[in-house]
Amino acid sequence: MARRHSPGEALTTDEIASIVGNEILSSVGYIDGTIAQERANALKYYRQEQYGNEQDGRSKVVTGDVIDTVEWMMPQLVRIFMSADTVVSFQPEGREDEDAAKQKTAWCNHVFKRDNDGFTVAYDWIKDALLQKNGLVKCYWRETEEKWTTKHSGLTEEDVVFMLGNEPDVEVLEQRIYEDPDADAEANQMDEMGMMMPPPVLIDCTLEHKRDIKRVHIEGIPPEEFLISRESRSMDHGRMKGHRRRYTISEALEFGFKEDQLLALAETGSSFGLSSSEHVTRRGQEYEYPRTGAAIDESTREVTLVEAYMDLDLDGDGRSQLVQVWLGGDSHELIEYEDEDEGTGGYAYEVFGDPLPFIDITPIRMPHAFFGRSMFDLVGDLQVIHSTVLRQILDNSYQINNERVAIWEGKVDLDDMLVKRPGGVVRTKGPPGEVISGMPVQPIGQMLFPLLEYLEQQREGRTGVTRNAQGMDPESVTNDTAYGMMRLMAAAAQRIELIARMMAETGFKKLFTNILRLSIAHQDKTREVRLSGEWVKMDPRSWQVTYDLEAEVGLGYDSSEQELVAINSVLADMEKIIPLQGGVQGPLLTLKNVHEALMAKVSAAGLKRPDRFYTNPESPEMQQMMQQQAQAAQNQPQDAGLMLAQGQIQNDQMKIQMDGQKAQADTEDKNRSHEKDMLKIQIEADLKRRQMELDADIRREEIAARLDMKAAEIEAADEQNVIKLQAQADIEREKADRNSFERDQDRVANAVDVP
Repeated sequence: MARRHSPGEALTTDEIASIVGNEILSSVGYIDGTIAQERANALKYYRQEQYGNEQDGRSKVVTGDVIDTVEWMMPQLVRIFMSADTVVSFQPEGREDEDAAKQKTAWCNHVFKRDNDGFTVAYDWIKDALLQKNGLVKCYWRETEEKWTTKHSGLTEEDVVFMLGNEPDVEVLEQRIYEDPDADAEANQMDEMGMMMPPPVLIDCTLEHKRDIKRVHIEGIPPEEFLISRESRSMDHGRMKGHRRRYTISEALEFGFKEDQLLALAETGSSFGLSSSEHVTRRGQEYEYPRTGAAIDESTREVTLVEAYMDLDLDGDGRSQLVQVWLGGDSHELIEYEDEDEGTGGYAYEVFGDPLPFIDITPIRMPHAFFGRSMFDLVGDLQVIHSTVLRQILDNSYQINNERVAIWEGKVDLDDMLVKRPGGVVRTKGPPGEVISGMPVQPIGQMLFPLLEYLEQQREGRTGVTRNAQGMDPESVTNDTAYGMMRLMAAAAQRIELIARMMAETGFKKLFTNILRLSIAHQDKTREVRLSGEWVKMDPRSWQVTYDLEAEVGLGYDSSEQELVAINSVLADMEKIIPLQGGVQGPLLTLKNVHEALMAKVSAAGLKRPDRFYTNPESPEMQQMMQQQAQAAQNQPQDAGLMLAQGQIQNDQMKIQMDGQKAQADTEDKNRSHEKDMLKIQIEADLKRRQMELDADIRREEIAARLDMKAAEIEAADEQNVIKLQAQADIEREKADRNSFERDQDRVANAVDVP
């Protein structure tokens, strides 16, 4: 037993192992009790396994209330989080954070979906929460070296040189060089010096490739592998949180642990609770038959390790810090690192600077308690009752179809009665009606069917998963009104949305915040990430660890049809506003607002990458195009008719405004007497003055337009006169040329006729 720790003294390795080990045992004893049994039963009910109270010769049917509830909720919840390209978006608090928020949003979603299998992680996370109270994921920075081999045949020397030079870490393990059998041996190949060249050769080789992987790693944790102090109210509250799991010796060596110590550890680690009822239920195939013998290859032998995170006062200054500690074996040994280089060995514990890697979600949060409630907690008892009632109905039907009979002993052949077959013969020593009499069974189906309906209503009320939402109640579809159906669907959607909001606020927001913090702390090179349809180079090292960005999960409407209707309504309003404001330059609407609405419509329609359909007006290409169009519009002279039309539009707008003012004045006149008259006179005078000014402006514009049109007509007429004069001159010249030609012809003819 380690000595009692005194204030002001640093903890020894024995004290660290003892404190953390006792906390692990305490948490295991708590979790592997009632909680473990409830979660094990949830798995059994989900798989529709028998309850253990079945009787031979009676119905053993098990209803699927738990699996139906979970599986009908899964598609809606997964669609809410995974249907859009962006799972979580970081919203800026100020204008200066706009670009940083977009980059961080694109980066974190890329890490979640591309670097990790985001869909599978989210699916398992949500399903564990619905079925087993709390779903858990682990998010941490991992640096590993990946190795793989490839075999190649028939390569030329140039091919091998290219492959070796194209990858930084590649090594030739085996190779075989041989002459090319298809080469022309009789062909004389001479080099530049006139020397005979050797025949071409081919190479068969085996290459080993290496790649360093440094990424944020996200993985799901089985609930029975997670440890937490029994007084914890939440993930952030409590002394200790940990992850216990089995590792092969080969996997444990990748952490740098000492091989001799790993080989000496016990294989099962039963003190850590991995043989609990929940673990056995989840992995029943491992315990169906006991393992015989030991692993032949020591590298594949399994040991149980615990990765614990606990608040400890390592240096004795009275302030605890989050410490990562690795323990293993039945005796909770503190794991040691291998002394590969001088000064690198030691025990596997250190102050942990990264955020806690564990994130949990629960569908029904219980205040001031870590464990929430699952769908099994809501409908598990109903499944037992439902199964019992259905079994009784089936047993009753079986008894009715196979009723018992009373026979007169000695008057009926007993062997014939025991053998039942269609058209079988029963030998009797008297009339059958006198020696054989049936023992009727009372049907109970009509009495129990209402009870089944009541149980179904109870399940719907507890979970919000209704038959209408599942499309399983044709009578309600035909009899209920459309409005009533919409209300039922909306009520069910609200229950699902509440669960989704709880998971978003307590789980997904924290997960993406941890992704951001880990990337800023550990990312050591620039990477390309897709942002707004374009690949952009990002370097998290240049980002600041600020907390003025709020992670916000966009849940929106539960139904994409409702969202499309809402967006179409917004687009219709935009179409009306744009003519009123004279274009898309504001003040109410800009091209950016229209673009955002169109992108939201494409996303609501379920199409990926909405940037394929609409170009961002803020992109450099579009900005340049808009500038060119604006310059062309400025250089193009305005048409007189267009100016007149614009003046008419302004006139109509002024009239509309004046009509509105007049109507407003008339309304006020009903409630006032003297002031109404004075106001009316004043308004009429103002209207007349404005009308006169407006008429004068219109007359000036009309006169200017007529003058411009007249000048254009005169100019056009002058141009036509010039063209006519030129045409007449051309005609006269052609006539003169023709006359001159005819005279020349006459002279020639006269000269020929002279003898």
